[in-house]
Amino acid sequence: MLRVMVIVISAAAVAVGIYLVSLSLPMPEWTDEVRADAVKSWLPPEDLRGATYDAYNRKWTAAMDAARTNKWPLYDAGTSLIATGVSLVLGTLLLGIRRGSDLGSLQTPKSRWFIVLLCTLAWFGLWLTQWELVFQDFNRWRYPTWADTIAIPLASFTIYALVGWPVLALAGWFGALRKSVLPINLWVWRTDAPFRSYAFTALAWFALALVPLLLQGAFTGGPYWAVPEAFLWFYCVAITRAAALSFPLSMRESAETTP
Repeated sequence: MLRVMVIVISAAAVAVGIYLVSLSLPMPEWTDEVRADAVKSWLPPEDLRGATYDAYNRKWTAAMDAARTNKWPLYDAGTSLIATGVSLVLGTLLLGIRRGSDLGSLQTPKSRWFIVLLCTLAWFGLWLTQWELVFQDFNRWRYPTWADTIAIPLASFTIYALVGWPVLALAGWFGALRKSVLPINLWVWRTDAPFRSYAFTALAWFALALVPLLLQGAFTGGPYWAVPEAFLWFYCVAITRAAALSFPLSMRESAETTP
C-alpha cells in the first residue's frame, strides 16, 4: 500500500514538475533584454574592497534581479519536483519497501565496503553539486564581470573534497565500520550502551542538517542534482549510525534488534 501511495504522489510531483518546466522553457530570461545588457556592462567599482565594494555589488545584484523573469525559478522548482518523484520511487524500489511496516524493518547493507562506496558517492556528490551550482550561476549572470574568477571556488571545493574525504573515511571506518556486525536494523538503539547511542545519534542529526539545505537550495536556485544527493546523504548517515551501534552484537542479536 505504501509503495502505491509513493508512486502516485511521485507521479503527481513529476507531472507538476513537467508542467512548470514546460512553462519555463519558452519564457525569456529577462523582462527587458536591453536593460539587462546595460546592467551586465556596468563598469567595475573604483574601490575593489571594503564596504563601498560590497554596496556596489548589492546594487548590481538588485538591478539584475529586477530585470529577471520567472524563467529560472519555475525551471528549478519543476526539475526539482521531477527529481524528487524519481528519487522517491527509486528509493522505495531499491530498499524493497512495500508497506509501512517495511520502514521499521529496514536494515543496513551487509557489506562494510558497500557502505564505504555509498558514502564516497555521497561525499563527492556534494562536490559535483557545488561545481554545477557555480557554473549554473555563472551562466545565469549571478556574478558581475569584475568578480573573482570562478576557478577560485571550484578549486576550493575540490581541495575540500579531496582533503576531507580521507579524514572522514578513516573516522568512519575506525569509529563505525571496522568492528561492525552487519546487517543491522537501520533504527537500532543500544539500551546497553546509551552514551554511544546518544553520541552517534547526535552526530547523525548534525550531519542530517545538510538535507533540508540541499532540498531548499535545489527548489529555489538549483541544481536539481541536489535532490537525489539529499536522499543519498540521508541514507548514508542512517546506515553509518546503525553500523556504529552494531558491535559487539552477534548476527543473531542484530537481526532481532528492534527500533
